[in-house]
Amino acid sequence: MKILIAYDGSALADEAIEDLDLAGMPEGTEALVVSAAKPWSFMIEAGGLGAVGWNPITVSDIQSFDGNSLREAEVLSHRARNHLESKHPDWIVRAESCLDQPAAGILRKAEAWKPDLIVMGSHGRTALARMLMGSVAHKVLHHAACAVRINRARIRPAKRPPRLLVGVGGGAGEEHLIEDLAAREWPGGTQVHLLAVLETLVMPPDAASEDLQQRLNRFAAGRHEAILGKLEGYRDRISKKGIEAFPEVTEGDPRHMLLEKAAEWDADCLFLGSRNLNGLERILLGSVSDSIAVHAPCTVEVFRDRPAKSK
Repeated sequence: MKILIAYDGSALADEAIEDLDLAGMPEGTEALVVSAAKPWSFMIEAGGLGAVGWNPITVSDIQSFDGNSLREAEVLSHRARNHLESKHPDWIVRAESCLDQPAAGILRKAEAWKPDLIVMGSHGRTALARMLMGSVAHKVLHHAACAVRINRARIRPAKRPPRLLVGVGGGAGEEHLIEDLAAREWPGGTQVHLLAVLETLVMPPDAASEDLQQRLNRFAAGRHEAILGKLEGYRDRISKKGIEAFPEVTEGDPRHMLLEKAAEWDADCLFLGSRNLNGLERILLGSVSDSIAVHAPCTVEVFRDRPAKSK
């Protein structure tokens, strides 16, 4: 498995690395730590420093600033690499730094290296944090072609096996998600809760005939049974790894029900499948995965559908 770890030296980034102990990474995982240094030249081009009438900063100064920033990023990435190597001696770990805007640098490296997963820290769930998330983690979540893991710092029982909540909603990345879960190396006692939240069917009052209501009820029951059968299939695939998995189908708003279940069950990570978004969808930002990534009380992994392989 290939994972790209976005690292900026903050406590949040350190927590995201520690949280990988709960991610089921297999032996031989290949990890690339990337630290992006924001270039001073970008600030000049954007008018951040050129807006003043008199600017004493020369091109040579900016080149010197950029060089210092890049060296600092290199130190950070190597520090994280050394820590990962000490924690996971069976992994293959490399470190790189780049001079780029953080989100753009991460996405460019991901496009070139093609990881299975991008790992990032999150600012939390306050109003300010939700705005800050848009600067880096939010952009990466919406534009990355692979799965994205956004860590949420929390206090949990130290030696408890992982509790994984999987939201099943028919997203294109769902098969990829189940396949990946089954392929990882989970410790004994790991539990997986497969939860499908179906939208409640409400008949318009002026169309509420008894016959139509009965047909609607049969449709709802058939839908429930079909989804439960799908979850049981997922359970069987995951259980082959010795993991305790149990399915549940309920009704309501997925954004609310998944968050409530994650908090109630004290989940360590909430997994979601998500289709690739087009430009308009990225602007509208109303998806279940987007809402949950911002508000979740635990770490979130969002999976994209794998691109079709060329023959």
